[in-house]
Amino acid sequence: MRPTRAVLLALAVALTIAPAAGAASVGPPVSADEPGVNDLPVIRAQSNTTNFLDIRGRDVQRGGYGNATLDAYNDGDLSTRGFLADLAAVDDGARSAEAQLDRIVERAGLVIPGDVETRINNLRAELIPLQGPVRERVGRAMAGETASTEVHALTSPTGIVVTTTDGERFYREAYLAADRDPGGEDNFVTDADPTGLNPANDRARELYPWAYGGTSPELSREGTTSVYTVAIDHSQGRLRTHIDGATRNVFREVQILRSDRVPADTVRNRTASVELRVNHTYGTGPMEVVVTTAVTERPLNATVFVDGYRVGTTGIDGRLWTTGPHPSGVVTVRTEDGVATVEVMPR
Repeated sequence: MRPTRAVLLALAVALTIAPAAGAASVGPPVSADEPGVNDLPVIRAQSNTTNFLDIRGRDVQRGGYGNATLDAYNDGDLSTRGFLADLAAVDDGARSAEAQLDRIVERAGLVIPGDVETRINNLRAELIPLQGPVRERVGRAMAGETASTEVHALTSPTGIVVTTTDGERFYREAYLAADRDPGGEDNFVTDADPTGLNPANDRARELYPWAYGGTSPELSREGTTSVYTVAIDHSQGRLRTHIDGATRNVFREVQILRSDRVPADTVRNRTASVELRVNHTYGTGPMEVVVTTAVTERPLNATVFVDGYRVGTTGIDGRLWTTGPHPSGVVTVRTEDGVATVEVMPR
């Protein structure tokens, strides 16, 4: 186990993903002998509906592969770039599988048998932890379809958090395997509500009271599983969360936020030549670094480090959006005018 993995969801790395000309790559060139290079999963499209619906445990070992990847990364046997490459490959395969399910439903039209529809929706529940906006952006950068993007990866023995930002928007996805019990009894289903939707909605309201203010969520149950999906558009952005009725906990969460709308606290440090201001939210949430001259407050181009990891530069406007440390961390900026440091303790 890597020492940095001892604390739940401890910060692992801040990494820049840059596509190489004419090829898909992550970070520096990787040896073909390095884990995660040649063993990416392949999800095969099935022309036959029945065969496709039987992919569980045969054509695709999705859950097992993801667990093996996380274990290898936590044990230090898989590099960060290999880990992110695996996540992106699984995301791509899961999207292909979901697209195939969509085509099955489209071809069936209004006459799709109820049991087939249920099986399709149950399969969709299995795909939920395997895809997300951050993984998709990683894959597109690897394929050379978009510019490079900085990705923060945080892991525990059973959890993954990955984040990225384009400045205006902040993308965060989290998965906690310990809060998913596929074989457990669905505690939301009762005689009074056999759909389980109302108890699931009440639980979501308990967990996200700030998101429920003045808005109505989209709520659904995935087939006959104990997975309930809640989607909410709120003042800070969009939340999509998945609750397991067996554990009554969130096991998967995706947030797309307007970076400047998330409530933030500010810490400052001023030297003789540099003023550093950090507007931070919560651990693994959006964080803005602002660097100016100490006297005239002229924006400075600075290189920004979080706990020793280089996370980017502020540019001519003196500002950089990045991911806040968890549970705390030190932000350091280096400029031609000097160096400034401040400790950040997200709420």
